[in-house]
Amino acid sequence: MKNPTRLKKASRWFQYFLLGLVAYLALMLLIFRTPKTSYWIDDPTYGETPYFHFKAGEDVWTQAQPTNTPLSATGSYRLAIVELDEYGDFFQSQKDRSRPEDYQLNCAKQMLLDAYKVEEKPVLLFLFVHGWRHDASPKDENLIGFKQLLGYVAKSDWGTNKFAVCGVYVGWRGASIRTWGPLTAPVEYLSFWSRKSVAEKIASTPASSALFGLTDVARTATPDPKEKPSSIVLAGHSLGAGILMNSVSQALAYEYARASSLAQAAGDPTPKLHSPANLILLLNPAFESVYLRQLRISVQPKDWTGYPWLVSLTSETDMATKYVFPLAQYFRFSSDARQQPYREMDWSTYQPDDAAALTNPLADISQKIYARNTPGHNAYMRDYRLVIKPNDTNQLAQLKDNNAGTNDIITYGFRYGKAWQYFLLKGAHNESSFGYFNPVRPTTNVHPLFCVATVDPLVMNGHSLPFEDSSRRENFMATIMTLLSDSRVQHPEEKSDTVPLKVTQSLPLKLSSK
Repeated sequence: MKNPTRLKKASRWFQYFLLGLVAYLALMLLIFRTPKTSYWIDDPTYGETPYFHFKAGEDVWTQAQPTNTPLSATGSYRLAIVELDEYGDFFQSQKDRSRPEDYQLNCAKQMLLDAYKVEEKPVLLFLFVHGWRHDASPKDENLIGFKQLLGYVAKSDWGTNKFAVCGVYVGWRGASIRTWGPLTAPVEYLSFWSRKSVAEKIASTPASSALFGLTDVARTATPDPKEKPSSIVLAGHSLGAGILMNSVSQALAYEYARASSLAQAAGDPTPKLHSPANLILLLNPAFESVYLRQLRISVQPKDWTGYPWLVSLTSETDMATKYVFPLAQYFRFSSDARQQPYREMDWSTYQPDDAAALTNPLADISQKIYARNTPGHNAYMRDYRLVIKPNDTNQLAQLKDNNAGTNDIITYGFRYGKAWQYFLLKGAHNESSFGYFNPVRPTTNVHPLFCVATVDPLVMNGHSLPFEDSSRRENFMATIMTLLSDSRVQHPEEKSDTVPLKVTQSLPLKLSSK
């Protein structure tokens, strides 16, 4: 027979635990909860200027250059901030009610127009949607890091001479609890489910309006749209990648249907597709791979000679999306997946020398795998792995013979890099190296527009992004610039041969070794 005194003590301690837990949660919500308001619209630092203009390396908020009378500055970049609330609406000023609801979006558009007018160069637009546990606070690590990244790009040779570098930081309440060390850590991590729900709601009309409105303005923000077109990169990180994905996927599916109908009517086997950007990047994406699979199924051009529009890059050491995300999904969607499996080819164990695998029959793949895993950690979706190898003596000599600066890897990547063949990177000890995307499934079975890759930790390490000054940041940007130049997604008015590939074509490098 159980001791009633002991049971009473256990019951009392359990009650104390519950009371303590309630008090802890109440304390967190009362003291550490982040505000559901704009950080910038009514802030004097931002309220008196439509956007920021910084010289590279001088990016403290108070060091901003004048923008009400736009000025040209060598080695500089411009930054605009667009904030969305819990439902995806734009924030509205409470101090100046005459400002329209889309005031921040209009400021970002003005930034693009000002940049090309005073610099007389095409615009390079980086639009970035941050992820979980971040926001648009002036002290947020992602916002500060994004500024530093833009400054690094602006200082590069091609950034200074070829483009007017502009950034748009899309902020949302990815952090519902302010960080205060171990005290707030439990509540911060428990906020994943609520923040993921918010991220799914945010990809609404205002978000799409911001993305497509800015890309349309950026395309015209150049003195010569045909010979020197602007370049546009849309990037989302973590849950922000899900916001970006949801915002563009329906537009891409519609564009394919529209272009296919026109091509069929004209008897043309190749639809002329228009992407909203030159490159759409999903960085360590934290969303279900089932949604990218749906886009792949919906958009399947039969004949495509271009390069991918959308690239998912996941670090091989990103434990958050590899282990934590599936665990969170298990509790969130434990019974949502359907019973009937997909019928598709199973490339999860494919080896390049396995010719017999090309004739394997279709396999049954559970929808749960797609619902619980992110694209980069779903073996049935992964297309490439970014490989890094040191340049040998002969390869270094060839680079020098072709006047290629082996230290300026970001410039090389934009001018000559070809992601699926060869681009310059820095190795473990900063030695000159080369990278390429090695296929992990037959290239004939890789989707021509949307591809998924894992990358070496020397490019991205863990779940965070390499904003800090390091060789990893250089590799990260060199990879992006190579993908940007290699994609060459264009509109009909743009010239088709604006990216020279002479150096790449003259390098007889052996890239088949594993």
